[in-house]
Amino acid sequence: MFICDFGKKEFLKLKPVAGNIRCDALCCAGDSFGVATLTGSDGIVNIGAMICADREFPERATQLIRNGAEIIPVPNACTWDDIRTAGLETRAMENLVGIAMVNYPLPLRNGNLQAHACVAWRKGGSADTLIVHASETAEILIRTFDMDDIRAFRRIESWRLNYHLARAT
Repeated sequence: MFICDFGKKEFLKLKPVAGNIRCDALCCAGDSFGVATLTGSDGIVNIGAMICADREFPERATQLIRNGAEIIPVPNACTWDDIRTAGLETRAMENLVGIAMVNYPLPLRNGNLQAHACVAWRKGGSADTLIVHASETAEILIRTFDMDDIRAFRRIESWRLNYHLARAT
């Protein structure tokens, strides 16, 4: 939805400098947030994706849960810092979803692949939502979201989910 038009002005020049044009200069923004149902050996899960700039706006994740998303993957292509980590964790919690961000490793970007579940407390106490956090270097990590845990938390916190869904109508 939110395409960063970095380099678009350069692209439109009569004699553009190729190094000043970014790949997103030729992209078009979407107009909806679709959700797909994936079926695997452990059952079904509803997936809705965002791109890196979508992640900066809370309304995008909210629209995905209104459309039924349970997990949100986020391919990312920007530098990363503690504020963006806090935002990603907040998106999971406020929208009762699992969220996973992947990013380019060094030297292109500073990595920091991470995933968070929305389950912020268990048995009366707070719980760490972090599922995985990669280093800045290239690596492949495989982790799973506990969908039973996420769905149980969504039932406990149904008042928040119901609020989001009611605001959509």
